[in-house]
Amino acid sequence: MRGWNEIIGYDNEKDYNWQDESVKLPKLGEEVLISWQDKQRPSRSPFVGYFKQTKYGIRTIISANDGMDFCPLQNGMRWRRFNQPDMREKIREYIGELDMEIDRLESDLEKQITYNEEACKVTATESRLNAIIEVKNDLLGRLEEVI
Repeated sequence: MRGWNEIIGYDNEKDYNWQDESVKLPKLGEEVLISWQDKQRPSRSPFVGYFKQTKYGIRTIISANDGMDFCPLQNGMRWRRFNQPDMREKIREYIGELDMEIDRLESDLEKQITYNEEACKVTATESRLNAIIEVKNDLLGRLEEVI
């Protein structure tokens, strides 16, 4: 599991999705482990739940008990994701694999041109190379949007 994220600076006057970037929140409906202590129960155990938009504002919902409404979202609550991979890291790994394939295709293309291979083979390699470069650039653009 990853580390805990504490909700600090949540503004009830703003929409959930329009909070400041510094406020770390899971997606609405995303099941996470939630920890919340208060003066009445300082040793409360973490529970599996999610945040949901209701007519009363953002509420913390306990996944067990058929989605029991627990309490409003508050500063000081902590949450963490389960063993889900970091998708940005997976994309970076995939871009690395694409780089290796690009290097291999560039080398193949150079050999094909050097040894006067058939034009259709050269064109096929160029097309594949261009397609992979386009996919890589698209992923890099999306990665920058997310970060």
